[in-house]
Amino acid sequence: WQGRDFHIPVTGPLYGPQLKEEYPEVLEQARLYPIELPVHDHRNFTHQERLLFTDPGIFQIFTLQSLGSGLDHALDQPNSVVLSRSAAVQYFGETDVIGKQLLVDFNDSKLALQVTGVFEDMPRQSHVRLDMLASMNTLPALVGEDRLNTWLNNFLYTYLLLDSPASAARLETGSKAFIEKYLAETFKPY
Repeated sequence: WQGRDFHIPVTGPLYGPQLKEEYPEVLEQARLYPIELPVHDHRNFTHQERLLFTDPGIFQIFTLQSLGSGLDHALDQPNSVVLSRSAAVQYFGETDVIGKQLLVDFNDSKLALQVTGVFEDMPRQSHVRLDMLASMNTLPALVGEDRLNTWLNNFLYTYLLLDSPASAARLETGSKAFIEKYLAETFKPY
């Protein structure tokens, strides 16, 4: 940016899907968009919670043990959400909650998310807390297509699952060509 390196932990919305499409060593990708939102529980109490919008690939990248049916397709549809055991108990008083709705306040309106899965709590030492995961397919209606169809709007954490540890070096070597191909024109004015 203006001749200087700019190191940030977030990417634009197009990085993960394009890397997966272009590099065979990328087996899966998942973008995470964390936001703090008021969530209403089964007693109609409101809690401020961190809700993470993500891609279905999250279940291949992170080891999440499902309680009940599998999680592979739990986030395919917009307005779907999966909860950790603790979150299910907090909001509904039980873990048998598939099919129930969770109400979230978003921009002066209530967003109804349907629970499509429950998973065991993650270990505390994990660097990311996954308690409430909503479908990335919900975001276009919430933030607009323009915000999700750009290389410049860096607000997502992107995780990649590679076919081997050696692939990381190959991917890094190819990153300059990738950046030239997709971002050079975009960044020329800067």
